[in-house]
Amino acid sequence: MLMWVALHLLISGDVGKYALLPGDPARARRIAEFLDSAELKSENREFAIYTGKYGGVTVTAASTGIGGPQQL
Repeated sequence: MLMWVALHLLISGDVGKYALLPGDPARARRIAEFLDSAELKSENREFAIYTGKYGGVTVTAASTGIGGPQQL
């Protein structure tokens, strides 16, 4: 199995099929409060990545440090 690591995120693919991308790490933490069995998967600088279940679906909340409009 091929494994990859996103070096700036310090995570190796352990994310959900769906992702919410707030700019602020505090917002990613707040989103994680609504997920069942949420776990902090990685934290590096402005990136905080939480993964859990919402309605039985695996979801990831990952802060980007820049906010939505700048991501386009």
